[in-house]
Amino acid sequence: MRLCRFSLLLGSVFLLAVSVNVVRADKAADVLTANHLQAGTDAYVLSDEAAVLDGMKSLRTDKKKVDENKRLRKAYDAKISSSKALIEQNYKDYTALKDRLTVVTDASVHNRMVLRMNMLVLKSKQAAEAQKDAEDKENAMSIDPETKYVDGLLALGTKADAAGEAYTSLASNAAVKSALQTATPRLPLGPSKTFADAISELKKWRDEVESEAIPLSEDGGVQKVVALINGAQHKFILDPGSSLVSIPGEMADELKLTITDQDPVVQLKLADGNIIQGKRISLKNIRVGRFSVDNVACVVLAKGLPDAPALLGNSFLSHFIVKLDQKAGQLQLVEVGNGTAASSAKPSVKSPGASTGKIEEK
Repeated sequence: MRLCRFSLLLGSVFLLAVSVNVVRADKAADVLTANHLQAGTDAYVLSDEAAVLDGMKSLRTDKKKVDENKRLRKAYDAKISSSKALIEQNYKDYTALKDRLTVVTDASVHNRMVLRMNMLVLKSKQAAEAQKDAEDKENAMSIDPETKYVDGLLALGTKADAAGEAYTSLASNAAVKSALQTATPRLPLGPSKTFADAISELKKWRDEVESEAIPLSEDGGVQKVVALINGAQHKFILDPGSSLVSIPGEMADELKLTITDQDPVVQLKLADGNIIQGKRISLKNIRVGRFSVDNVACVVLAKGLPDAPALLGNSFLSHFIVKLDQKAGQLQLVEVGNGTAASSAKPSVKSPGASTGKIEEK
């Protein structure tokens, strides 16, 4: 009888211990759930991890498109450079042959030289056609893939940063630490290895974007850069010597900008000394690479002006420290003051490009 009672007592104690452990596990689960934690394969992870990991899949696809665009641009640039070099060398050879031709008396030598000169002209023509073809193809390339990738990278990086900060906060949360000791299954606090690897990959991509130079193209001795104006893609002459961004009237029509009688008239002095008039307005946004400025002062030139320049001037560039490498055909922008643009700052320029349309307000 006593043995039976003792067995029953042991059974009750065991059931009580199991019940207490179940209650503790339930409470631990409630604490973890309240902090948006769920059991993963190797740790308790935040539910926000899933959104970041899903975003990485899309971002990898976008990055492949960007990398392919870079490869194509590099190939076009190489073709343009080689064509220019060939034309230049052919011109030198042609000039040398032409000079020698005046003193040659042997008819057969004369004919061979003329034949050689004609071949140089033909090869230069072919090189010029190849150069134009590469330039046209490069100019036709959209920067939409790069824009989409950078925007996606920055947005996903913000989400990943928030999750990382949440993990840091949870690691010092007493209630969470206690819950992890009694939760079922018994797992450590995340992040998961997959998420940690994604964070490292994101950091690498963000560092690449931070240090990446913006490609330039040379046209008639000036450097041009692709910019998004109110979301539309256009090419601008990079001109730190101009006080304002300027656009031809025809481009204003393409952008569907509204010019009114109330917009102030400004007189502008071009690099050649001519004075022209334009309307001063404010553009909603200008973006070059990942760099964006809102409410940019701009002058709209009159329609019909011959060779009216589209200039990226200081009303945009003064927000940045500007570094220009003409030899490499690259532009680097650094935001003034800890990532906060300051419109009153003047751009610091290394090796500024030549300007055919410098504009100053009169």
